[in-house]
Amino acid sequence: MHNPPHPGEALREDVLPALGLSVTDAAEQLGVTRTSLSRVLNARAAISPEMALRLEGWLGVENGGRADLWLGQQAAYDLWKARKAGAPKIRRAVIECPDAPRLDQRFAGSAAMANEILSTWMYLRIAARALSGVTALIDRSIRSDHETKLRSRSR
Repeated sequence: MHNPPHPGEALREDVLPALGLSVTDAAEQLGVTRTSLSRVLNARAAISPEMALRLEGWLGVENGGRADLWLGQQAAYDLWKARKAGAPKIRRAVIECPDAPRLDQRFAGSAAMANEILSTWMYLRIAARALSGVTALIDRSIRSDHETKLRSRSR
């Protein structure tokens, strides 16, 4: 078993025995070929978004069959495999932001601290942009509700 396990292992070791189903029966119920299900169960194929939706419909959300959970398990397994194989050697991107704090001068003795502050600053910038979009949507919704109320009063 791998850490994290391939989601097909959970299907093979937990779900099928609990349902008392053979691979052939499960494949038939899922509407896939026995071969394609067998490849997933034996970790030779990934759980695709389509397969995740089939599992969700088959098991039901209340029984742990949510498609996003199956895809999350697959992504965790794929990332684990990629890290185990070794991350590719790449050069880190230099992000130039005109209004970014000039940390290289203030923290010349501590590059790690400067990098941490800069990455936090970038995260906050992204969050602020997202928040301004949400705020604009809320403002539009409030204006629309207000205009609707004004129209209904004038009738």
